[in-house]
Amino acid sequence: MASWGSYVFELCRINANQGLTAEIDWNYTSWSRRCRKILIGLVVRGAKTVVVRGKNRILTRNRKKPEMTVPISYFNLCRTYGLNAGYYMVGIDVNRQGAVNGFVDRLYGYCLGRSGDQGGQQNWVTQLINGSATGAQVAYGFFFSPEFMNNNYSNEVFVTILYNVCLNRAPDPDGLNNWVTALDNGADRLEVFRGFAHSDEFTGICNSYGIVRGSI
Repeated sequence: MASWGSYVFELCRINANQGLTAEIDWNYTSWSRRCRKILIGLVVRGAKTVVVRGKNRILTRNRKKPEMTVPISYFNLCRTYGLNAGYYMVGIDVNRQGAVNGFVDRLYGYCLGRSGDQGGQQNWVTQLINGSATGAQVAYGFFFSPEFMNNNYSNEVFVTILYNVCLNRAPDPDGLNNWVTALDNGADRLEVFRGFAHSDEFTGICNSYGIVRGSI
């Protein structure tokens, strides 16, 4: 019988694309030490996002009662090792899904300062993949979510996060000052958000993750 490592590492394919997405095939894995070893191996290889795929077996501890859901222990283990658990939609190319998961995880990190929760990650990824939401709409959902707004960020912090999310860089002093001054003088945050979300830079970011930018 082949060792678990010889076939489990079908799961360990790291995509160079939005790199650092690892694919786990739960059809060939079991729990406890194996799961932990796999996740440690992914961290060592530089993975940031893990996309789970599987049929209808060995997705729970009880093999006599197969389910299509991934147990919470998996998400807890990912969090322990600093990985985004990701979300997998059956029948959709895993490389594309890895990229979309990466886009959503990036928003969670910059806007909310945390990894995505299971329900939230699934919701955003599903909308982006099925086309019911665009990149700009999903970004709007983060910037104007109760969780984000309850932080009561200053105008400077708000603009800084916009630079990171939409332009993929820290703000330059002049640009930061101009936007903050506009907000201090009564500009609406939604209009400022639109200025960033409709930029060529954000369009490029969305394209790099394989999603449509759209508009607000």
